[in-house]
Amino acid sequence: EMRAKEVYVSGERRVIVAPQGADAPAKALVVAAALCNDAERGARGEVIGDPTEVALWRLAAEAGLEPQTLRRTAPRLLELPFDSDRKRMTTVHREGDGPHVVAYTKGAPETVLDRCQTEMRSEADLPANRGHALAIAEAMADEGLRVLAVARRRWTELPESKTPDEIERDLTLIGLVGLLD
Repeated sequence: EMRAKEVYVSGERRVIVAPQGADAPAKALVVAAALCNDAERGARGEVIGDPTEVALWRLAAEAGLEPQTLRRTAPRLLELPFDSDRKRMTTVHREGDGPHVVAYTKGAPETVLDRCQTEMRSEADLPANRGHALAIAEAMADEGLRVLAVARRRWTELPESKTPDEIERDLTLIGLVGLLD
């Protein structure tokens, strides 16, 4: 059974996200983990799906966010499924009551980080330090963790072009998730 063990957000490594007192990047990471996810609750209440996605679902639930509720408040408009060439998955969601949309991308750090222009911090988004984030991902992997990078991009409306090249560019790194198998 795969479990989320550690995250990297706001420039620091943390042992999982606490439900209370989490800063904006930590909360955004948990929301992204729940929404950019195809795991589902089964008939008996169990979470079913790919083990990585089940672990991310549990990360959100353990942080006090119910993925099913998040999905109702931020309905999915589009999915760019994971494929072995891109090594990432993206889902696009309606955000709030207005016309705003947000794309969440998760995948191999080297492919997601390459598309990030900024990094989410508590105080503001800063220019992405891809080299530092990649070094953190490599250190987490050296400790036996499977590492996913999580990023987002916002628009006032869904772009006309819905290709991976259009949707998965100019991203903001939210953080990294280290999973233990």
